[in-house]
Amino acid sequence: MTEKYRKAPSVDKKKYITAIVLFICVSIVTYGNRMVLSPLMTLFEDLWDMTGTELGVLNSAFYLSYFLCQIPAGMIGDKWSRKKLLCTCLILQGVFGFGCGLTTGFYGFMVLRILTGMMQSVLFTSIFSIVPEYLPEKIRTLGIAIIHAAMPFGIVYGMVMSSQVVFSYHASWNVPFMIAGVLTVLVGAVLILFFSRTGTFENKVTEPVPQETAKEKKGFVATFREILTNRNLVALSVTGLLESYGVYVMFTWLPYYLTTKGFGEAAAGTISSFSSVLTIPATVLVGVIVYRLGKIKNLIMCFMPISVICYLMVVFLPIKWVLIAALAIYGFFGRMTTAPLHVSLAAASSDKSHYSTSMGFYNAFCSAGMFLSPILTGYILDITGTLTAGLYLTIVIQILAIIVMAFGVKEF
Repeated sequence: MTEKYRKAPSVDKKKYITAIVLFICVSIVTYGNRMVLSPLMTLFEDLWDMTGTELGVLNSAFYLSYFLCQIPAGMIGDKWSRKKLLCTCLILQGVFGFGCGLTTGFYGFMVLRILTGMMQSVLFTSIFSIVPEYLPEKIRTLGIAIIHAAMPFGIVYGMVMSSQVVFSYHASWNVPFMIAGVLTVLVGAVLILFFSRTGTFENKVTEPVPQETAKEKKGFVATFREILTNRNLVALSVTGLLESYGVYVMFTWLPYYLTTKGFGEAAAGTISSFSSVLTIPATVLVGVIVYRLGKIKNLIMCFMPISVICYLMVVFLPIKWVLIAALAIYGFFGRMTTAPLHVSLAAASSDKSHYSTSMGFYNAFCSAGMFLSPILTGYILDITGTLTAGLYLTIVIQILAIIVMAFGVKEF
């Protein structure tokens, strides 16, 4: 007798705790590789005599490949082994990141940053597609929140390590890239060992799937049409783009902005990571609240206006203590804290037959915001001679994000 549904595998508590710890490590080294460049913007400006637009291009090169590879990476994850894809790209990310530290010229450095971004494009789509294999549905949102809580650790690690190694210990700018690359390869090696000892590398079905759906083979056009007609997923993706634009203006240009307000270069890199520190307890707290009470959208809608207020404080009250206070508040209520909630809504909105492709679609929109923000802000800097106009645009974009979230997304 054929079963109408495939049975979900039993949950091993020790296994899923180990998996969460390893995914946390992946998140830390990945964001460390991503953010190691930001505190060094003023150094590269002098080293290669770069304009604001060129500095933006240097940052955006990473996010361009990250953006372009999101949907293809998701499709590969659905067809091939997500675990093999995750491990391969994690190690190659470390190799290319280390290579950035070996370059001496602008073009070689930019090519390796593009390759690093390409390897990162598959990581979070793969992780959040693998998570259901290890975590029972009841704690899945909390688990995703805990994994996301590692993102601030990675940002702090990348920005503080980079600024302190170069500006406080006077090492060459190459050294932070080499450190980040080596640590990434080591985490990749441990992840391979874990997967090899806990079963197959192949994709597993972790939720009941109707037999006729499991057998159905959808082509790319049909799959993509289905995604584009999913109003909730599209609205969440647009919101992700707009919010990611704002947060990556902060990530990439904030250290530069702080140096124009009287902060030293080492202090600017450290203070820029300050908001990320407060995101750590906030993300876990938000995960617990959702676990207890539900109502994800309502919580997001409470937090988003507070983020806009923080941007207004940075622009209109550029006093040292006000800037630090604004970053602290943003760390607790900003996009980094609500990101796991957005991911949970996107996951709940996705068809499980093309889960990785749907999450790749969502991540592609988010990474489009990451790509656009550094280069557009740099271009505005060249035209106006100040970052203030770029921050005005950021505020308008964040208000649009609130509107899209309010009217385009429904709660589950």
